[in-house]
Amino acid sequence: KALQAYEMSLSYKRKELASALQRINEASRLEADNVQVITENARLLILKGDCLGAQDQLIRMYKKNIYDENILLVMAQVQMCLGAIDQYFSVRSYVETKKSSLAYEWNLLELERAVFEKDKARAKELLAVVQKQEPKNPQHLYWEWKLYKLHDKELGTLAEKYNLQCKNISSNSFRQYIRDPYFCNRQSEIENATTKKL
Repeated sequence: KALQAYEMSLSYKRKELASALQRINEASRLEADNVQVITENARLLILKGDCLGAQDQLIRMYKKNIYDENILLVMAQVQMCLGAIDQYFSVRSYVETKKSSLAYEWNLLELERAVFEKDKARAKELLAVVQKQEPKNPQHLYWEWKLYKLHDKELGTLAEKYNLQCKNISSNSFRQYIRDPYFCNRQSEIENATTKKL
């Protein structure tokens, strides 16, 4: 039953966040120690903008499994969500990210940090790294758009490409990048920025 609720949550994630949260909460009640369920619950809360709620959801699991890299990744995502860079580095220090099976996800987080800190050179370097690691991931278009925004350039074609590719993404591709809480969920940010320019 918990697996069914988890799967339903994933199917709702793209379009109906409230329903996704409802299903994942149901799965959490049924299997409170299931790492996959708890980490997805935290990612959904990050997506909702409830960074503290995500941290609260994850903290017990984090303390019990301090070396589980999936938990560490989501806890690092929570710290980025909170803007808590020192805590982000503390969590990240437990992982040798270059040798990690989740190296791509760690590089995405580093790219997010570089953009957050307005480190244009580092962001550009990391963008090239993640594009090479996962060339078919449309999320790179979002980060390229953010990087151009740091340079005060507006590339509407990047925004359009990102929105179109995310709109047409297959369920299999969506699941492939499930570890990124914001995967194909930045369209409204782009649309709002584009609308303000008009």
